[in-house]
Amino acid sequence: MAITSPTPRIHRLRGDRGEKRRNILFRAGILSVLTAVTVLAFVHQSVFEATIVPGEVWQHETLIAPFSFVIFKDQDSLDAEQQRVRYTTEPVFQTGPSAQPQMRDQFVSSLTQLDEVFEAYRRWKFAGQQAVGSDANATMSVPAGADINGNADSARYMQLRDRSRLRLAGSSWDLLAQDYISRIPGFPGSNREVVGGAPLYEDIFQLVFQRASELNSIGVLSIPLDSVYTEDIIVRDMDASTYSTVHKEGRFGLNEAFDAVQTSVEQDFGSEIGAIPTSFAQSIFVPSLMYDHGATVRRQQEARRNVSPTRGRVSAGDEIVAEGQLVTPEIRRALVSLERALHSREGPHLQWKMITGQALLAIMAFVIFFLYLFMARRKIFDDNAMLLLLALVFAGIVGLFAVAVRADPGYMYAVPVVVASVLLTVIFDSRIGLIGTLALAIIGGLILSLSLQYTIAALFGGTLAVFSVRNLRNRQQIVISAGFTFVGYAVAIVASWLMLPGAVEQMWEHMAMAGVSAVLVLLAYPLLWVFENFFGITTDLRLLELSDTNRPVLKKLALQAPGTFNHSLQVASLAQAAAESVGANGLLTRVGALYHDIGKMANPQYFIENQASGHNPHGELDPETSAKIIISHVEAGMEIGQQAGLPKAVLNFIGMHHGTSRTEYFYRQAAQTASASNEEVDEQIFRYSGPIPDTKEASILMLTDGVEAACRSLDNPSQEQLESLLDATISVRVEDGQLEQSPLTFKELRLIRTSLFTHLAGIYHTRVKYPGQA
Repeated sequence: MAITSPTPRIHRLRGDRGEKRRNILFRAGILSVLTAVTVLAFVHQSVFEATIVPGEVWQHETLIAPFSFVIFKDQDSLDAEQQRVRYTTEPVFQTGPSAQPQMRDQFVSSLTQLDEVFEAYRRWKFAGQQAVGSDANATMSVPAGADINGNADSARYMQLRDRSRLRLAGSSWDLLAQDYISRIPGFPGSNREVVGGAPLYEDIFQLVFQRASELNSIGVLSIPLDSVYTEDIIVRDMDASTYSTVHKEGRFGLNEAFDAVQTSVEQDFGSEIGAIPTSFAQSIFVPSLMYDHGATVRRQQEARRNVSPTRGRVSAGDEIVAEGQLVTPEIRRALVSLERALHSREGPHLQWKMITGQALLAIMAFVIFFLYLFMARRKIFDDNAMLLLLALVFAGIVGLFAVAVRADPGYMYAVPVVVASVLLTVIFDSRIGLIGTLALAIIGGLILSLSLQYTIAALFGGTLAVFSVRNLRNRQQIVISAGFTFVGYAVAIVASWLMLPGAVEQMWEHMAMAGVSAVLVLLAYPLLWVFENFFGITTDLRLLELSDTNRPVLKKLALQAPGTFNHSLQVASLAQAAAESVGANGLLTRVGALYHDIGKMANPQYFIENQASGHNPHGELDPETSAKIIISHVEAGMEIGQQAGLPKAVLNFIGMHHGTSRTEYFYRQAAQTASASNEEVDEQIFRYSGPIPDTKEASILMLTDGVEAACRSLDNPSQEQLESLLDATISVRVEDGQLEQSPLTFKELRLIRTSLFTHLAGIYHTRVKYPGQA
């Protein structure tokens, strides 16, 4: 006896163990990543501050202070108090003896500039009168250096105006200039009586300086008075290096000082002088109290540091909040302060305890889901691609939890858990959708400080979403699902509010956020398209699209092989009914039946249902060649299906609908020929390459395809003939081993037989024979 080497078997066992180890590591990695994402979603700085909202009901046990601690102000209140420091801290001003001398120097400088401006004006006007050649001007001597054309003097006058410290309107310059020349005796061309005396600008300027000096002696601030918010100011004497508190009342701000000067001068000179006093005052004014920005800021900073961050104290044994009590802002501050005190006492040790507890809770929530897959959906549990898809859905929702709880706890109700419910239901089934919803609802409640109210609301809303799309057949159901979702959330929120009365405003806020979540259900449809294409998933929506007989592949089949097309329609109807009778996927079975024979388009004339003319080309071929042509329609169908982009779930029907069965007619024909010449027939030549069906749906299609084809050979079959044909067809497939890998039970085979008989009997029922009909 030959001894077989054990090496290949050892390598195979090692390979299996290596594959199993990789799968275990992959699943452990998925669970670890999901746990890490969930732990990161928890708020780790101040859980109470992030998740407790005034107006909510304390749903936990009565909390007693384990030790004494101070109550910290909430950050908004502390910030507001520190901001108020700006309005309650007296600003600092500096004073010294230099203000009045500086103002006098600027007054003299500005007055000198005005003298130069108006002297240039006089020269310009004198030159203009000389150019006219008036006899009245002959007695006036020409000023030294005057330009007889006046161009240079005109330019100089404008330059001096622009360079001066004073900013006057053109009309004001003209007023002062006309006054100036009117006081010059014998000015050429003047029809006015000479006024004489000092020019108007000197009189106004002198009075402006006098009034400004008087105000400065009282005290003028270098900033507007209304920018000082306190009643008092701090005055620093630079000479004596002393500080004193001075009442703001009676002092002037810079703008107020200008207004006071303007009003005072107008009383003496009238309003015709316009804004000339203000312009003069602005050119020379030096406030006696200069704002010290640096010293003021330092005082404000010191005052901010002195603002106490605490308000009150809780003694050990005091009740902080009772079970069922409404959380007020004061209770929330006490809870946040307790948490801060715990962190201060235990430090990193408490942080690690919290993280460990959060990780354990997250693991338990996900283990519930994955244990269900392991026990009830093992095929999905063993598929790494499907586990990755599930992990992405869970991680996406948990990531939104993290964003929402940090923005506002109420936003948690807007997180679209129901989108995950819809996706899991449509991609897999309603049971997986329901268990997935339960896991996410628990995780959301854990993140929201163990909120049972949120868990119930998310679970109820998600459950109704699962119910509304469990048999998704059109886009309208997605919209209806949004309505069901909102109803689920709304009922849970109102029920919680009735049982644990809280703020009505908070209830309406949760309802509004639930409405946002319901609207986001509409995102499930485009997400389904993404997952279908990325993971190669075939959902019911995709199957519905493929069941349209106007699709290019089916239209081409109807044109090139009309008999095969009609056969496929008949098989699809029978197979769908049979699948539904045993709880299999009727829609998938129907779509698989529509496409199972598309390979016959390659050689349609070689299949009897397409031989309308009665000519059979197989009569000219040997059995082996005919068998190869018949068998080749499976491989051709796979190629056509792949080119058409058919999903794998549909392509499987093309490859499995004959399994590894024989082309019985041609095999027997070859056997008869071989028997006459005492030769043996190679049976494998006449067998399909398979594989044999491994699903209920593919098995049902194999049986239905065989039965429908056989019925076409009968002429008006009776019920007894149909029953015999069904029994023979099923028996042949079972005895040939074509159903060895099928999950169908004998009970289900009987149900399938009954369904097929019922529908075939309806098709081949007895018809009335009309008079004269053969």
